[in-house]
Amino acid sequence: MSENCVCCDSAVSSSDAIHGVDRLEGLPGEFSVEICPKCGTGRTYPVVSELELAAFYPEEYSPYIDAENPTGFLAPIKASIRRRLEARTMQRMPFIELKGARGDALDVGCGRGDLGAKLIAAGWNVAGVEPAENACEHARAKGVDALHGTLGSVEFDDRKFDAVSFQHSLEHVFDPRVDLRLIHGITRPGARLLITVPNFGSTHRKLFCGRWFHLDLPRHRFHYTPEGLTKLVESAGFKVDRVTTATSVIGLPASLSYALLGSWRFGGVAGQRLISYSGLLLYPVAYLLSRISGGDYLHVVATRN
Repeated sequence: MSENCVCCDSAVSSSDAIHGVDRLEGLPGEFSVEICPKCGTGRTYPVVSELELAAFYPEEYSPYIDAENPTGFLAPIKASIRRRLEARTMQRMPFIELKGARGDALDVGCGRGDLGAKLIAAGWNVAGVEPAENACEHARAKGVDALHGTLGSVEFDDRKFDAVSFQHSLEHVFDPRVDLRLIHGITRPGARLLITVPNFGSTHRKLFCGRWFHLDLPRHRFHYTPEGLTKLVESAGFKVDRVTTATSVIGLPASLSYALLGSWRFGGVAGQRLISYSGLLLYPVAYLLSRISGGDYLHVVATRN
C-alpha cells in the first residue's frame, strides 16, 4: 500500500511505478519504485524492516572493500585521465565546502573510510557510522572512528559535530526523515550538512528507467530529485544553501550494460577494467546528456539552523 511522499507528504499512487530487479547482486524478486506526482521523489517497494535491509548487502559489496590499485603499463595514463574527470566532477560536489575548515565531522555510511581519510588528511577529526563491520575495520585502519550500526543504534554521548556527510548513503536508510532529525540534534548551530545521492530527476534515469544503474534495487530505498531533497532537508531544520548535479564516470556504461545485457556482466579485474575504460570513453556522451536535466549525481549543501 502506498504511503505519502517522504519529502513533500503528497499522496502517491502506484499507477506510474517503475519496476525492476536486482541487476547488480542478483537477489531474487521484483521491486517497484512509486513516484510522487508533486516533487518526483521515488520510494522502493515492498517496504522492509531495518533488519531485513542487511540481507541486501553481501560481504563483498563494493563500498565495503578496498579497490585494487590499477596495474599494467597503461595504469599511469588511466589514473591521470580518471583524476582529471574526478576533479571536474568534484568541483561541483559539496565536499569542497569543507576545504580550509577544521572541526569534528561525521560521515554517515562511511563504508571503507575513503572520504573520512581525505578529511583527516585535511585536518578534521572524523567519526563514521556504518552497518557493515568489515567496512568499519577498513575505515578504522584509515584513522576513522567508525561506529558499527546505524544512526538510530549508535551512541554519540554528548558529541557535537561541525559537519555531517551523507555520501551515497541517504538513499539506503530506512527513514531519511528520522535520520536527518537525529543529525540536527547532534550538530552545532551553523554546522554543514553535505549530501550526495543519485539524481532521480536526471536525463539518465528518464532514459533508462528500470535499467538505470543508480536505481540499484532493492538497496536504494528512496530516490531523490532536487525539489524533493530540498524539501526533506529543510523540514529537518536545515537551510539549503546550494543544489547542484554532476556526471559520474560509471553511470552511462553500467546503465548500457543493464539495458543490453540485463544485468552486471563485468566481474573480476578484467571486467572492472573494461567498464572503467568504457566509462572514460563514454564520458563526453554522459556529460552531454546531463546538460538536458542535470547529471546523475545530486549534491545538496545545507546549514543547520
